[in-house]
Amino acid sequence: MTNGRAPKGRSTGVDLVQRFLEAPECDHIGIIGGHRPEKIFERLPIDRRRVTYLNSGIIALDTASLDRLAAEVEVAGCQLVLVALGVPKQDIVCAHLHRQLPHLVVAGVGASFDILAGLKPRAPGWVQRLGFEWFFRLCLEPRRLAGRFLVFYPLTVARLARRALRARGSTDKPRSSGEE
Repeated sequence: MTNGRAPKGRSTGVDLVQRFLEAPECDHIGIIGGHRPEKIFERLPIDRRRVTYLNSGIIALDTASLDRLAAEVEVAGCQLVLVALGVPKQDIVCAHLHRQLPHLVVAGVGASFDILAGLKPRAPGWVQRLGFEWFFRLCLEPRRLAGRFLVFYPLTVARLARRALRARGSTDKPRSSGEE
């Protein structure tokens, strides 16, 4: 995104969220979720005229509540909405917003806001380079994440681990399109 170019190397969700929030070319972004969003504004150079905090994450998942949220997003004029509510809540909210506002770009961003706000630690650089940031988070919050990672996504966890181990010696080597 910098100077209209794609970032080089790997880009994590946290990195992409930070780039979107700081990029002047992103017109109007809405934030839903996160525990203390004011900390993000304190820590990052964000133009508050472009970024709107819409909701703290206390959202009922009934149709009427989700319709009210969609109306709030539309009134705010958001083009991109980043949703950090955890699984499956953020997925339900994203799907509803997309159905109600098909022109809107909506993305679930997990703990990105809390990491950017300094409320949750980010994995050390070497752990990130190895591709094990997800494992670092699992170790920090096993009660919250173990069921989600190991019960709902066991194949994904296995693929992530295999991919990270395979890439351990290289950081930015291009992969063939047929590789998992």
